[in-house]
Amino acid sequence: MIIDCHAHVFTHWIGACGHPTRDVHNRYLQRMITRTVASTFRARDGAQADTKALYRTDDPGWSGLTDVDFRVGRFGQLEFTHAGEDHVIQYMPVGMQEMVAPPELMLAQMMYAGVDHCLLQAGGSYGAMTEMNAFAQQQYPDRMTGMMHVDEAKAGTEAELAKVDHAICALERKMFEKVLGRSLRLSQCRLDGHRSFAGVTGVHGASAISNPSSL
Repeated sequence: MIIDCHAHVFTHWIGACGHPTRDVHNRYLQRMITRTVASTFRARDGAQADTKALYRTDDPGWSGLTDVDFRVGRFGQLEFTHAGEDHVIQYMPVGMQEMVAPPELMLAQMMYAGVDHCLLQAGGSYGAMTEMNAFAQQQYPDRMTGMMHVDEAKAGTEAELAKVDHAICALERKMFEKVLGRSLRLSQCRLDGHRSFAGVTGVHGASAISNPSSL
């Protein structure tokens, strides 16, 4: 079996892509592209350029990003304006007319390349794609395994911990479904205010687990 350990599905990059706002996602993209090896051109005449205008060399962090109207273009390009000149970064293939990658696009690429299974990454620049990765895994469980996005700088906050809880609840449900060989429904989840573990109850059909240690 051939497994691709670094694959992506994502909604259109022109939007928030799972982040709180579109601006937050744009900043993730700009931060990623500051160290890119992708070709950069001046839009007016196609002259070779670089991405040095995207950040201050004395500040490699978020605060060092410059105001260059960074934006998502078409045909695999990211765009910015510096000194009155528009520039394009050819980050994705030219044939990618829109910056969006549904699960079916990844399936087509996997078939062409002879890949059996893939792990869907959820990095900030490509979008906080936890929910979309979960959807893709649910639709194609034999072909895709979704990973979740964690904002490491805020990993200890209540909001981020709630996202982790949600992912763990989903993982637990899938685990019990495998053991029992049937569909289950979680009757309690930390996202609904529950703070103590009471097993998986209220499940589909006649199955109920009140004491997981008995498995």
